[in-house]
Amino acid sequence: MVISVVARSEEETIISLGARAYRSIRDDILQCVLEPGARATEIRLAEAYPFGRSAIRVAMHRLDYEGLVRTVPRHGYLITPVTMKDVVELCELRLLLEPAAARLAAGKVDCLQLKELDRQCGMGYDPGDRASVLSFHRANREFHLLVARAGGNSRLVRHLSGVLDEMKRLYFLGLTFPYQTRERNQGHRRLVEALESGDSELAERVAREQVSETKQVVTDSLLAMPGLQRVTLSQVRTAS
Repeated sequence: MVISVVARSEEETIISLGARAYRSIRDDILQCVLEPGARATEIRLAEAYPFGRSAIRVAMHRLDYEGLVRTVPRHGYLITPVTMKDVVELCELRLLLEPAAARLAAGKVDCLQLKELDRQCGMGYDPGDRASVLSFHRANREFHLLVARAGGNSRLVRHLSGVLDEMKRLYFLGLTFPYQTRERNQGHRRLVEALESGDSELAERVAREQVSETKQVVTDSLLAMPGLQRVTLSQVRTAS
């Protein structure tokens, strides 16, 4: 009985540490501290993160399931590379989710909160400054999720949250996107006005335009980056 209790306690500790390791490593992957295409082993990760190899293994298994890492037999793990196909697919998902979220949220969302988040987004970020990029993306992510939550579809919120997390990795990958604060802020403001008016068709249209503009900025910027693992430009355009 004593052995069983001790074993259960150790298992619970590993699970708890694994959850913490998962959050830490996932954050570093999304912020490109662990760069796309980089290789990692349990030994090196255990040296970098204070959780132990068992917890690291639990975390990496979960990250493999999410597609953020790939297990390479006898060689550890590969941080999943970013390709232009990823960019296209993520933006296509946003085009499906965000206009639908805006339509559902029209007339229901807390516009005072949206306006405050819009103000924070309007401050933009300093390319190359990881802290300012992180602050911007937190506000921008919360802006879009607040719209989605107002629509009342929890599954839509969950899927959009995952997509926005992956989009964050694209921005941290470059840290040099030509962010157009004025244009983006106007887009947010038009969306807030449409939501406030309760015009669901207008809100849906504005949200679609916003995502299309974002797709263009991200695609153009990443195509200009040297060394990016990508499909050909013709394939990107075909998929668009």
